[in-house]
Amino acid sequence: MSHYQKFEIPESWRWVSIDEIADVVTGSTPSKDHKEYYGGDVPFYKPSDLEQGLFTSTASDWLTPKGYEQARKLPKDSVLVTCIGATIGKTGRIVTEGSCNQQINAVILHNDILSEYFYDVCLSDYFQSEIKNNASATTLPILNKNNFSSIEIPLPPRNEQKRILEEVNKLFSIIGNIESCESTIISSIDVAKSKILELAMQGKLVPQDPDDEPAADMLRRVNPKARIITDNPHYPQLPDNWVYV
Repeated sequence: MSHYQKFEIPESWRWVSIDEIADVVTGSTPSKDHKEYYGGDVPFYKPSDLEQGLFTSTASDWLTPKGYEQARKLPKDSVLVTCIGATIGKTGRIVTEGSCNQQINAVILHNDILSEYFYDVCLSDYFQSEIKNNASATTLPILNKNNFSSIEIPLPPRNEQKRILEEVNKLFSIIGNIESCESTIISSIDVAKSKILELAMQGKLVPQDPDDEPAADMLRRVNPKARIITDNPHYPQLPDNWVYV
């Protein structure tokens, strides 16, 4: 059941449920009692591993060939979506074959559906809202396989999927450059602030007004016992009317 307000899509697009365009596989965990199932080179994905996003390839656990036989076998380009717990909706796309635990639903897409496009759809506000709204309203949210499979997404033609991906990648690259520049800008701002304060302390930030009361006179008025230094070789030459104290 959809809770999100549907939006208009182009005429050549279609609204489709996930199970119309993919096989959905819920993961499983091979028995930990069998040590020979673990320690191999087949990645066994958990929700925390999906932080790698579009290019998920390494896992916190690894299966041996024997362990892999006991698990759900997933081909490369499967899109993995966490469907239980606080990280519900977290998504990754695996770039090598592997397996996953029961907290994850793996989407194995049919031909003509680009996994990169489906991955981007999964990250959208629309899809994340559908995930949360269709999950059980409990302390530990759970979205079962049937409800997950029935979520509808907008599907464009394959060539348009490619064009969308190209545009998304281009715009994300611009955003990445902006974020990179941001750290440089912040560093430059810090340098500029320091330089401004340095110029202010050297009397170089504003023009001097000869009618101002000399600092030496002001200091004698404020504290007659103050030690006034007017010419210290360890410091730059002071402007007229300034003193070191």
